Amino acid sequence: MNQIDNVLSILDESFLNKEFPLLDNVNFDFAKGKLSLFTREENWLITIQLFGLSKVGPSIDFYAIGHDLKNGSINFLLDELFYFVDHHHEIIDDDEIEHGFTKHPLRIRLNGDYFHVQIPESCQVDVTEENEWITLLREMAKHRDLLDSLWMTDQEQFDIVQHVYAKPLYTTESWFHPETHSQLPSQSPFFQSVAKSLIYQDPTCIVNINTNTDWRLWSDFDTVEYF
Repeated sequence: MNQIDNVLSILDESFLNKEFPLLDNVNFDFAKGKLSLFTREENWLITIQLFGLSKVGPSIDFYAIGHDLKNGSINFLLDELFYFVDHHHEIIDDDEIEHGFTKHPLRIRLNGDYFHVQIPESCQVDVTEENEWITLLREMAKHRDLLDSLWMTDQEQFDIVQHVYAKPLYTTESWFHPETHSQLPSQSPFFQSVAKSLIYQDPTCIVNINTNTDWRLWSDFDTVEYF
């Protein structure tokens, strides 16, 4: 087995062991994703961050896959990502948040910074008690500065996997992700090119077309109840 095939084999093993993220996860409504590739000498790491709604609230579902990780992969759910604050920047308690809270402009504190978010009036008619939270998260993901602050830093990811790598070889928020439980990563032209880029440490090897990580393609699978 050559080195590229070895990367694909590890990805497939993670997938078959259900340690690889799926965007139709019934326990997680998907808003936005980020995929990153890291290398260190001959070592490599793939991380996938999924931002969305879990049963414990807004979360980042973090996955790491690499040949020097124990069991080949790590999964970690990061919650309590941000706080709502009032006009005086005082934190609003969760029990004060009621259905309909997204009808008004919101102030959010995230990693020491403050952001203003509002669901457009044109979208308000489609907001229900069941989809209010995920609608808000998808609106938040449209704000570039907020999203950049939301994503885990390289160092935060390294702390979880307990390994340090060089700066990212490649990052993207849009790629072709396996769509079914039978579609192995090794069958995907995108992940085939990922494996090649990791071994050659060359991001120009990436073939990233026909992407499918837009939340609109996965909203039919929204099932999480969080109130």
